[in-house]
Amino acid sequence: MFSAGLIIAQAIRYLGQKVEARGDLGRIVDALLGTDPAKPTIQTLEDLLNRLLETYCGYQVRLVDDSGVEVWEVEAISR
Repeated sequence: MFSAGLIIAQAIRYLGQKVEARGDLGRIVDALLGTDPAKPTIQTLEDLLNRLLETYCGYQVRLVDDSGVEVWEVEAISR
């Protein structure tokens, strides 16, 4: 489903296509379109990952320092 969302988001952003996506696929497309690829930052990546995770599971991530090494901390969220 993610691959389909990526293809649709690229068609909308770069080709100006009008494509309607609903449900989980629509949420994936919205998350991708809401992320500016021209301005990549760790915070932007974290936000994108969390928007995508909302579609699939009850977890969120954040980048943390673990003794000098950056790692993704995964945390369950209450629903």
